[in-house]
Order: sequence, then structure tokens, then C-alpha cells
Amino acid sequence: RLYYAVDALLRSGHEDVYAAVERPLQLAQTAAVLEILHGLVGLVRSPVSATLPQIGSRLFVTWGILWSFPETRTHILVSSLVISCSITEVCMYPPMSSLRSSCMLLVS
Repeated sequence: RLYYAVDALLRSGHEDVYAAVERPLQLAQTAAVLEILHGLVGLVRSPVSATLPQIGSRLFVTWGILWSFPETRTHILVSSLVISCSITEVCMYPPMSSLRSSCMLLVS
């Protein structure tokens, strides 16, 4: 999503960022419900009390606001939201182990 968001921002401006990432964003945020399930059944040590509000708020923004109110999708803050959340998720779920250390340097 980060690539699609930045590409749309550079090519077309902030108005087209959400359109470029809509389906991957909806899929990823909906699939994140599995994180709650994994915590409930003990597959991960993450506390459900911390995971539930995090995932719930992401679902609320994705489906409750962006999907329900299409006029919000072209606002400049939506592009900022999409890009910042994508950067955070790259650091949380890195595709390569060396990427995790790079993200740790960014955070510290």
C-alpha cells in the first residue's frame, strides 16, 4: 500500500491516494481481525485488551468513515493517514529481517 499511495500522490496529488489503495486497505484492515482471534486462542502472546481497540479503531476508520462517507476520501489528511499507517505497518510486519532493524533506527 505504501508504494501505491506514494505513487498516486506523486503522479496525481492527494485526491487520488485513497482510490489507489482502497481495496488493499480494506482487505488488510479486515484481515487484521485475525490478530484478535490469534490472541484469543493463544497463538500469539499479544494481549487482546490492547489488540482489540487498535484493530477496532482501524476498522472504524476504514469501514465506518472512509467507506460510508465517500466525500472524505479525497481530503488531504486521508493521504497522510494512509501513508503514515503504511509506514507503521512496514515496521510492524517487515518482509525482511533487515528491514526491522532499519525501522528501529527510524523510531529511535
